[in-house]
Amino acid sequence: MRVLIPCLFLVTACKGFIDSAVPPPPPPGSPMLYRVGNFSSPVFVTAAPGDSARLFVVEQAGRIVVLHHDTLQTRAFLDIRGKIAAGGEQGLLSVAFDPLYATNGRFFVYFTNSGGDIRIVRYTVSSDPDSADEATKDTVLRVAHPGQDNHNGGQLQFGPDGMLWVGTGDGGGGGDPNGNGQNKHALLGKLLRLDVNGASYVR
Repeated sequence: MRVLIPCLFLVTACKGFIDSAVPPPPPPGSPMLYRVGNFSSPVFVTAAPGDSARLFVVEQAGRIVVLHHDTLQTRAFLDIRGKIAAGGEQGLLSVAFDPLYATNGRFFVYFTNSGGDIRIVRYTVSSDPDSADEATKDTVLRVAHPGQDNHNGGQLQFGPDGMLWVGTGDGGGGGDPNGNGQNKHALLGKLLRLDVNGASYVR
């Protein structure tokens, strides 16, 4: 079924007014756009709960880098390049910090592994607040993604219910050819709700 959405276009005949109009200056204290650092294919940015001094930038190739008071830290917070499949729609796609990160140091990442499958993995920060402890890696969820390298989803977000919400892609191919989005027994093409403090996910 084709749905037509009406559009309203406002056209003015006052060409002279348009040519001479000058936008007013921004009000005092308004945000300004400026560039900090150089990033490689940034796909997501977030902050840890209660931390207003730092931003964590996810780079698709497999790094999470830290902006501390607008200064890019030279060492990555997490670097899993070479351990994942990256490029196109694959790679390290998102990070979410536990609501209790300030006390438990736990965070979660969403990536495609070297075989192209989806992984949700938990890490813990090291004694250095700007560096993760890669030895704490713990896989929370594995989702097979065979056949195609596109439509991987990638969003992680903690909800007000304390659950980790995960948006998975439909598995690739145009128009969901495998019907994963409508298959209640498939984890692809879903919005999943994970109880990361339990033993299994909740749908």
